[in-house]
Amino acid sequence: MKKIILFVLTATQLAGVTLALGTGTSPHKAKAEVPVIAAISSRTITVSQDDPRSNEQLFANEQISVSSIYPNPASSSASVKYRFLGGLREAKIVLCNVLGNVVGEYRLNKESKESKDLTELQITTSTLSSGVYFYTLSLDGRNVVTRKLIIRHPS
Repeated sequence: MKKIILFVLTATQLAGVTLALGTGTSPHKAKAEVPVIAAISSRTITVSQDDPRSNEQLFANEQISVSSIYPNPASSSASVKYRFLGGLREAKIVLCNVLGNVVGEYRLNKESKESKDLTELQITTSTLSSGVYFYTLSLDGRNVVTRKLIIRHPS
């Protein structure tokens, strides 16, 4: 049993995953928690990883709320849900390839303050080559957060 636990700990550390044992020990500064994936002899292991799927919110404050791009990896299209209530002049998502060249720029439109629904922005990825891209949320010309987007087309 100890060999199995040691293997799980080693494998997850190599993958960059943070583990927290559920027996009263404190987690190692987990960024986001994913549902329990294994239970070993009354010890619950919760896996945490800095991953867009486990952290649905890209950015949020009182003026704007933006989700991460989904699905990731994307094939033909991806979407971002957002609510932009104002207070900012401009909000946009910039999509770049690994060389830093801009391949797409998407403006987020302001909504009325009464609107409680999220607006969905569709990003067409079918025209882009398969590979790794980065998308950045820019507010009033200032880059706020950058995440990775993988585009994988079926062969």
